[in-house]
Amino acid sequence: MKRVRDNGAVRIAGLFGIAVVCQILFSALLPTAFYEGSSTDFWVRDLPMATQMLSPQGLHLQANIPAIGYPLLLSGLLQVSTYTGISFLSLLRLFALLCLGLTTVLVFFNAHFIWQSNAALAAGLLWCTYPFQLWLSGQNSTELPFLVFFLGALWFVSLAFAAKRQIFSMAVAGLLLGCAILIRPGALALPIVFAGVWFMSQTALPLAKRATAALALLVVCILVLTPWEWFIWHKTGRLVLVSTNDVASIRDGLTFGVVFKTYRTPIALSPSVKAFMQEAAAHMRELTEISEIGSFLLNQVQIRPAAVAEWVALKSVRVWYGTDSQRFDLYVLLCQIFYVGAGVIGFLSSWKYRTLARPFIVLLFSTILYFWFVGITVLPILRYMIPAMAILILFIPGIKYSINAKH
Repeated sequence: MKRVRDNGAVRIAGLFGIAVVCQILFSALLPTAFYEGSSTDFWVRDLPMATQMLSPQGLHLQANIPAIGYPLLLSGLLQVSTYTGISFLSLLRLFALLCLGLTTVLVFFNAHFIWQSNAALAAGLLWCTYPFQLWLSGQNSTELPFLVFFLGALWFVSLAFAAKRQIFSMAVAGLLLGCAILIRPGALALPIVFAGVWFMSQTALPLAKRATAALALLVVCILVLTPWEWFIWHKTGRLVLVSTNDVASIRDGLTFGVVFKTYRTPIALSPSVKAFMQEAAAHMRELTEISEIGSFLLNQVQIRPAAVAEWVALKSVRVWYGTDSQRFDLYVLLCQIFYVGAGVIGFLSSWKYRTLARPFIVLLFSTILYFWFVGITVLPILRYMIPAMAILILFIPGIKYSINAKH
């Protein structure tokens, strides 16, 4: 037993180390041009907000309210930098490496619920060498810390599926999901998905225990979000669900093909979709609330239903490979064909051969659909699908089972 535990610790430490080395090599070898147009949110929103938290005046909220999670983490790094004398940028780099190592280990943990140890190890290696999450690791963006909490929540739900302290595991999952939502509010409805799938799949358990565990996740998640919600209400008198930035991203998703930022290049559009986007751009001053955007879309469905349907279809596909700059979409697409295709094959294999893990597989599949839907509603770029890609990579080792079955 001791040898098994030691081997497990060695694998975890090895995966963590490999992830760190992969990121260092990737950053050293990647041409600088590929970092052009990287996330400006860090410099214009997150870091100033973190600095403001540490000022004597404290945090002041403007009309546009960002999520608090990532700036809160950055404020901690700023304090560590002040007390230790280590430069903030060095700490930020170490933080990114820590997050990358943790996400790799958590991919391994989640994959281990479906596959045997070696196959789960392969999933971890695939994740830590996945080029687009390596690229994001150098962008100082919210994805990596979000993934730590998100994948951690998935793991604790898997423990609940394995009947290990179910109520406690679901409560911890709720805690981690709450932290994830404070970093990326797009996950706001994810606790409902997690609790709902778990509740409906555990039919062998007494109803009271199922309900208690599902409610534990939801209640703890709400408790995590409550202080920030109260702070927003106290400062502004407004009811805001974590952040108001969702409106800006939805607006960008309406016009990304005709409104170009300094680093964004044009893409090919059909005449009907281009006309629809131009119409949206012409009304952009009016589309400041989700309700106004919804009314605009309903009106456009009546006027040009085919164009709106084509626009939705375009976003449904682009979200798996699109970039904000729109410069390297073809190269990303070619790479994504391999990962998404392998993930789909692995998913089918897992459903066929890992019947005991099917409830967890249903949760993973539902989560992919959730992020796909969210990605379609906003700017359709791969960055927003990275959590779904982490799940797809969990399934890729299933290809081995399909090959063995044929032989």
